[in-house]
Order: sequence, then C-alpha cells, then structure tokens
Amino acid sequence: MDMQVHTEHLRNALERVQRATEEFGSRGSLGIVHLYGAGNAITLTMDGEVRFLALRSIGRVARAGGILLSLSDLATLIAPLPATVIRLEVDPPGRELQITSPGLVITMQGTAAHDRPTLPSAAGWCTVGRCAAQVLHDAIEQVRYATGTNDRRPVLNGARLQVHDAQASLSAADGSRLAHTAILLYEPAPQAHDLTIARNDLYALSRILNGTYEAATIQISPSGNTLMVATSCATYTCDTVEGEYPDLSRFVPGVPDAYAEVATQALREAIQIVSCLGYLANQGCITLELVPESPLAAGRVVLNATATDGDSVRAICEGPVEGQARAYRLNSIFVRDALAAIRTEHIRIEVAATDGPLYLRPVGFPEDWHLIMTMQQP
Repeated sequence: MDMQVHTEHLRNALERVQRATEEFGSRGSLGIVHLYGAGNAITLTMDGEVRFLALRSIGRVARAGGILLSLSDLATLIAPLPATVIRLEVDPPGRELQITSPGLVITMQGTAAHDRPTLPSAAGWCTVGRCAAQVLHDAIEQVRYATGTNDRRPVLNGARLQVHDAQASLSAADGSRLAHTAILLYEPAPQAHDLTIARNDLYALSRILNGTYEAATIQISPSGNTLMVATSCATYTCDTVEGEYPDLSRFVPGVPDAYAEVATQALREAIQIVSCLGYLANQGCITLELVPESPLAAGRVVLNATATDGDSVRAICEGPVEGQARAYRLNSIFVRDALAAIRTEHIRIEVAATDGPLYLRPVGFPEDWHLIMTMQQP
C-alpha cells in the first residue's frame, strides 16, 4: 500500500471512529482498525460482534492495500502531526506501516490484513428513508436519554424508528418517561417501517453523524434484522432489537387542561437551584406547581424541594399559565434530562389530568414532546 492523505482528514476519521467505539463495549476486535487504500479513498474499518463501521477519507492512492493496526496507537501517532499531507506506506508482507511527514518518519508495527473486513452486501436491501445527517443526529439527541437500561425488557433499551410516507419519528421510553421527535425525509418512503435501534448504537450513530452536513441513507436488510446508515464518508451497520415495541399511542398529548409557557433556560436554572439541597435521599422528588395569573401576581411555575432534615428551597419561573392551579411530584433527574435535550428558547408545560403525566413540549415544534410520569404521594 502506498498513499497520501492530509493529516486533518485522517485525524477527523480517527476521531469519529474513536467516539463511536466508546459506546461499543469490548465486543469483537474493536481495538483493531483496518487501514485500507484503493482508488481515491482511504477507509478505516472496524467490525464487532453485531455492528460494523467504515469511515472514508479522500486521498491519493498509488498502490492499493491495507494493514491491521491498533486504533489507539494510530490515533496517538497522528494526533501531534502538523496540518500537512503525509505519506502512508505498507511493506509488501503488510506488517509494517511507515508514516512520512516533512522532516519526520514514523514506523508502526501491524498485522497483515489477509481477510479484509467487508460491508454486508446491500443487494436486496430496502431503503427506509433519506434525511439530513445532522437532522438524524439531532433527533437521536432528543430521545436517547429516555432509553431503558433494564435487561428484562430489552426492547425498551433502544429507540423505536417509525417511517410512513415522508415522515419518520423516533420514540424512546423506559417506563417512567417518554421522548418523541419527528424527522422530515427528503422523499416519501416506498413502504412503512417499524424497528428498534439499540441504545449503544444510537449513541454511536449520534457521534458519527454530528457535524455531518450531507444526506444520510437508512436501509434495512431483507430479513429486517440489520440496519445500515450511510453517508458519503461513513457506513454504520448494526442489528436491530428483536421484539415488538409497546404501543405508545395512548400517551400522545391531547388538549391540555392546564399549561404554562416559560423560558427553557429559566426552568433549567430553577431545577439547578432546588437541586442544591441533599434531598435526593428522598427519591430525588420535587414539586412543580402551575400558578395562574392573579390580580396580585403574574402567572408562574414554582419548583419546591424539601430535604430529609426538613430544609426547603423554592425557585420561580414567570410566564403565562392557563387553567386551574395544579401541583405535581416529579423526579428531578427526569426533568433535568428532558430539559437538557430541548434546544428551543421557550418550553410549554402541559397537563391533562390532576395526577399527570406531565408533558414538556419545545415551543415551535408541535411534533416533539417529552413525557414524565408523576410520583405518588408518600
């Protein structure tokens, strides 16, 4: 193998591989990367027990070939190099990589790549949909916090992807909270799809797609058990989660009995204020009150927390409140996680019954919502 590539391009690909594999665990040969050059593309490929990742970088390849290398060692060697074009050469046996940079020659030991990892054949695969890669990343970030971690309910340890016409949605639930977001596709899908993407694969995809401003194509294998997400510079393949995802349609928000609209950052700061007490020993419970406007005061959302020793703290967010006064006991961590996923300037708090659940909706995005179940009174 003999090829040239800019250090910035190679560094970017290595960083994306590293970020993605942080979510993989220790399955397969994930510490080994296959560096391969052919045509005008340089590919970094990793495969594991149930997933496959390939990232491509533009370069000039004089002689095709490849070598198996330690990912961490290669990244460590490339990281300090200046922004310039470097030459990568592999000796004919394929066991040694030589990196030539202006005024510097580095030699790295590797393993001959007799069996080069290859992507699963896409023959017969069905295109689920195409959308902007950054849009898919943002959708994953909206819901991944709500995925479950209970091995007794594996189907909840992921997010449900549903596709119908030119609309797709991602939903995640762990039994106490639920997050839902919509994705706009470039064109209508040939057919409807319903599948579940595992939690770790969601995290890995989010890291790969972040900052990618191009189209992402989502495909499903003929068996329906394998998902592939591909851009011009990356291909990620993983198994879907077996089992039927619960019907979440009964949780779709309807007409609220009461609602409030406040600044998202103000609500985040209020949560932080009430979290200053050591009240987490009491199940991390806070009380959220909706107080309508009165002749003496504007509408407001009041957060209260009480520590086990009796100390208490409250924080207030002002904003329009419609409906009757309500109070709800909530898990503060659940509220904080939902607020961290919301990126809009204002947020709408909705309730449809006296005992919950409570909905958080980003203002301006009617298809997106976050549900938090209320806690029982002690």
